[in-house]
Amino acid sequence: MDSFSMGQTVSFDKASLAVFAAGDAQRPDSYFIVYDSNKRVAQVDADGALLQLLKSKSNAKAGFYLANDVAVAGDGTIYIASTYINPETLAVNRECIVKYDRQGRYGGVVFAHDHDESEVVDNTGLIRGLQSTADGVRFCMLSTNAILTYQVSSSAAPPAPPVRTEVPDARVAVQSATLSSDGMRLAFTTAAARLFVCRVGETPQLAFDGSATDRLSIPGHVRFLGDAIYFSDLGGDNIAQLQDGNQSQVVFDAESARRAGYDDRFYECKNFQAVTADRMVFNNNGKIIDFDRAGNTCRILNEARWSVLIWLIRGAYWLVLLVAACSAILLLRRVALSADEDGRRMFKQMLLVVCMVVAAAGIAVSMVFSNMSRQLNESSMDGLRGYLELGRLLVDADAVDRVRHVSHYMNDDYSQLLRQLQLIITRDGALQAGTYSGIYKVFGNKVTALAYHDGLRGIFFPYDYDYEASIYAPVQRDGKIYMGEIADQYGVWQIGVAPIHNANGDCVGILEVGLDMSARQEANRQLLKKTVISIAMVLFVLIFIFLELGFLNTHVFVNVAANDVHGKQMYAEGVLRFASYLALTGVFLSAAFLPLFSKALSYPMGNLPIDIVIGLPLVVETLCGAVVAVAYGHIHHRLGIKFDIIVACLVTAAGMVLTGMADSYAWLTAGRVVVGMGIGLLMIAFRTYFLIDGNSAYRESGVVALTAGVVAGINTGSVAGGMLAARLGMRNVFMMQAVLLVLAAVFVLLMLRNRRRLPSVEGPQALSTWKFVFSRDIWVFFCFSFLPVTACGMFLGFFFPLFAEAQGCTEEEISGAFMLFGLCGVYLGPSLTRMTTDAFGAGRAVFVGAIIMTAGLLFFAYAQTLTAAYITVLLFGLTDSFIFNQGLNYLTSLKQMARFGEDKTMGVYNVFESGGEAVGPIVFGLAMSFGLMTGVGLIAGMLALTSTLFLVISKPTKEPPC
Repeated sequence: MDSFSMGQTVSFDKASLAVFAAGDAQRPDSYFIVYDSNKRVAQVDADGALLQLLKSKSNAKAGFYLANDVAVAGDGTIYIASTYINPETLAVNRECIVKYDRQGRYGGVVFAHDHDESEVVDNTGLIRGLQSTADGVRFCMLSTNAILTYQVSSSAAPPAPPVRTEVPDARVAVQSATLSSDGMRLAFTTAAARLFVCRVGETPQLAFDGSATDRLSIPGHVRFLGDAIYFSDLGGDNIAQLQDGNQSQVVFDAESARRAGYDDRFYECKNFQAVTADRMVFNNNGKIIDFDRAGNTCRILNEARWSVLIWLIRGAYWLVLLVAACSAILLLRRVALSADEDGRRMFKQMLLVVCMVVAAAGIAVSMVFSNMSRQLNESSMDGLRGYLELGRLLVDADAVDRVRHVSHYMNDDYSQLLRQLQLIITRDGALQAGTYSGIYKVFGNKVTALAYHDGLRGIFFPYDYDYEASIYAPVQRDGKIYMGEIADQYGVWQIGVAPIHNANGDCVGILEVGLDMSARQEANRQLLKKTVISIAMVLFVLIFIFLELGFLNTHVFVNVAANDVHGKQMYAEGVLRFASYLALTGVFLSAAFLPLFSKALSYPMGNLPIDIVIGLPLVVETLCGAVVAVAYGHIHHRLGIKFDIIVACLVTAAGMVLTGMADSYAWLTAGRVVVGMGIGLLMIAFRTYFLIDGNSAYRESGVVALTAGVVAGINTGSVAGGMLAARLGMRNVFMMQAVLLVLAAVFVLLMLRNRRRLPSVEGPQALSTWKFVFSRDIWVFFCFSFLPVTACGMFLGFFFPLFAEAQGCTEEEISGAFMLFGLCGVYLGPSLTRMTTDAFGAGRAVFVGAIIMTAGLLFFAYAQTLTAAYITVLLFGLTDSFIFNQGLNYLTSLKQMARFGEDKTMGVYNVFESGGEAVGPIVFGLAMSFGLMTGVGLIAGMLALTSTLFLVISKPTKEPPC
């Protein structure tokens, strides 16, 4: 739905198809209209109110690209036959049938066929006669010497083998093909102006020959209605019903239109739908016509009005954007005001630098692409001039003049012209993709295509019905050459047009050569999009690096010789924050593509859904981390936490090397086991370093600094990893992770001042692990708050990459979500933690964060779009920036922790954290198996329920932690 448009109407400019869909108790009668050069599909009710608008997508994973046919099922499911173009080669490389539900939500690919680009398939593709059935679709597909009839279920079941009907040179000769409602009979028209009928799989029988009639008759689009066959007569500009004896009966023409009160400049009648024997729906001159012969009436739609519902939806979108913008401004202002003088100065400087860099990058990109586009247009125009001049030398004007009737199709003159047209656009022995050549003739006020280089669309195919107002009139009348850009029903083209003169100087035809600008424009859009994303990510990573280096400088090198407590605390925060940043960058370089890497090595395991199989290595990784975390709290040694961090970095590095070398699912799992053990030790050692501090203020500031470093590392790694994987390959990135982790170990060895853990609490006040975990406040916090929140947090780490990849996103685009997430976590985390502490207290802030996450999940479950997924990630980023800090603050404020011990508490904390990260992939895997709306909606409901139970049972207060 084009929710952000501010227009009041939708004009059906360049409409190519109209399909009537009968309504039911829940939906009205409506028309589905393909327009804007097959780039949009609008659903309009009988009064012209727009119900929904489907827009073109460049990838079949996201929707249709060029809508060539539409069928609507009884339940409202929309099926669209679409071709897709490789923007690099400008050739059609894929053809699919995709589906949408009745609300316009994309439902995926029903049928797909990949084309060899050397075949040079036309933009309209090879699928013909798309029909909906009780459980899917039925259609014809043209092959080299046959028409293949397919019956495809809309479920995941593979299609049955097609039935083959032998037709010589079907890919070129067949213009339109259709099946009867039971799928047993086949009718098709050919470029030789003939119509054939047969039972599917049997020998076709000639039913109508336009070349043998006493008038110009060219059967075009053909449809069944029961046993009757209707076709559009492109020679007579009418819709006719097939009769016996090579006869036809006109159902609609100019005269019947005028009797019904519809008078237009011309009547093209190319595509139509026979609703009943007397009712025809078709497009003409930018209008949709619903003609009823029995009632002698015409309903005419030339535009659609935005309905009240759509206005409300659009208003809601703009209101959400306005509220989001105002909230962001107020939040940033609050963050700036809550900072100290140095913080505000740094915030202003950072904001100024970011604005200057973004502005400079935007101006540079705009200038580069403007110049590049101009040079490409000039270059393509020069190429067209060359094609045109070559064509004027090659084309035999006398042969053009001699081809005057449809019976001349494929005679010696016509075949010679086809060869000449192909030579015009042949380079290095191959036809140029995205390029065409054709010859036109004018009959009355109608420009008809005598031939195109590929032989498609037959002889005397009507192209422009308004010769006097067209670009062809001055070319034929005055001998002028036209160079420019046009848009028609088939796309946007850069064309060159020149007259064809015979030896007497008479204009006997028009030569046209053209380039497909739709594909070029799409290629430019994709290139611009990739460039902007790449620049944004590079800037994002650089900002993180410079800020972390700045924090390291102000906290470490300034305080390296400090002897006071505050200076030592600043030094410790600076070193550990940078160490965590470096280590977590190494750990998370593979986050954006690890599920995809696992998917490539996964295979079916019994009855387990494949999405769960993909997530199992991640589950094993987190469980191993949990085991290490539990053991850590019960093992003490004299070497200190510094030793623990170094060992953790080196073990994790070894696991990354093993993962990068994995060539099977088993070795991948083994590698993630080692990684899980290393990460488990690393994270608990990092957290314990500050939690053993006896000063609660220093403990909280240390945890906040550590969290900022961890989140910065997670997001730098996630964003940079996507870019690196796209350029270097996934396996090389795993090796880079190992190098970064070794560097983190060296940095800790040289810079970090060691701390040793306190001995375990002993005596009557000490709590056993059993009593600690099952203390009411502890188990309620972990089971009803921390575990569900952590599991739902895997929306980004597991679910989003798979969902985005299914929508056709690249690794870089997936990394953009991690960028959004990281901006919130690093820059807003410290301030939001203080603000939520002041407003709610630690425990209540955790509940507020869980409710925000619930809202994000519910929004995604309803919308199920890529945009909704990004919005959910943004909401999760805002929540994540404070919810885990507050959860840790709440946990450390409980008296049970002091009786159990900080290091052992962190062990339990890591166990539940690992448990949540292990449960998350399984839960979201099941959600993907059961359907997004149901699955994600249930996850959101469970999160809301458990967080409410936490609030009711624990009754957290607003008092700050002790």
